[in-house]
Amino acid sequence: LPASQALLPSLVRPELIPSAVELGVFSNSLTRVVGPIIAGAMGAAFGLESVFFANAISFLAVLLVWSITRVESNASAATRGRVGEAFAYVRSLPVLWVPMAISAMLSSVGVLYQPLSTGCSEIALIYRN
Repeated sequence: LPASQALLPSLVRPELIPSAVELGVFSNSLTRVVGPIIAGAMGAAFGLESVFFANAISFLAVLLVWSITRVESNASAATRGRVGEAFAYVRSLPVLWVPMAISAMLSSVGVLYQPLSTGCSEIALIYRN
């Protein structure tokens, strides 16, 4: 969600940013409610395979939209250098490796599991000490 909101200034006029943020939050909340309802109805009517197939097709739709969306990059070479410095900093502190790995893993399987990352990271840090 933060990454998509960071793109908003490149996609809409400045006066429309609050509305775009609100629309994004609304659509995210709506899909969390409506998605499982549709999946349950599809699973009951056509079998669970149809739900997984529809999910795969939805990813193709996202890839299509990403491929046709053009965003101008405002990142300078200095900004890219700072990102590299941030990665080097994380690599230099082994105590950050477990929380970062857990966050990366949970982020890759979906936003739904991100609240678990804080607890998992804290447990990993407790056992580390």
